[in-house]
Amino acid sequence: MPGFSTFSIYEKEMRAFVIKVAETTSLEHDKLTAWFYSEGVMQFRSGQAADYYPYINENLKKFGHRPLISKQHSMGQTLTGFITLKSAFINQFAKDQLELKEQLESLFTHTFYNAIESHLPYIAIQSEISSELSAYQDKKGGPLEPAEALKLSIKMFEEKRLANPQLEEDFKNQLILMNEFLDYLSKQAASSGQQFFKPGDNNPVHTTSEQPTLK
Repeated sequence: MPGFSTFSIYEKEMRAFVIKVAETTSLEHDKLTAWFYSEGVMQFRSGQAADYYPYINENLKKFGHRPLISKQHSMGQTLTGFITLKSAFINQFAKDQLELKEQLESLFTHTFYNAIESHLPYIAIQSEISSELSAYQDKKGGPLEPAEALKLSIKMFEEKRLANPQLEEDFKNQLILMNEFLDYLSKQAASSGQQFFKPGDNNPVHTTSEQPTLK
């Protein structure tokens, strides 16, 4: 399981959440951090991707093109990601402890569901990039290779970063995660000797160009 150094645009909220949990429960700060910045990132990504592939495939089948992604769609993806993350977190640290489970659920919901609203300007930009990537693939006539798609996404985010200096912190954290993820994919591809995670597989680490933009 890879370890990441940031939790994308929710880095500030995640660090504060881990500190709060460690201060108010018997759970250890280092163990919480290790889990959230490895398995936690993957669970969040898996939740975001859960409904995305069927949505893409439905649009391709019905309309012959990939969909535009609205801010509202991205908000829903993010919420689904947090719901998935919360479930995995509770199962990992408080599965059979009702009182602790209720405490952690309350802290998690308060921290991360409110965080979505705090990052709406950035989420709107993410949606634009997702739509632009879809349009690029439609024009090209098919999906990009996984690494190529992620590299193109990084390039798009870097361009938007220059035009939106007021969102520098969000861009910085997201791009760190994207580059770390690209490095992880490259290592996995090299060790497997084959294309990494083809479209339609059931692995939670979706890396094809039909994936939702890393959030």
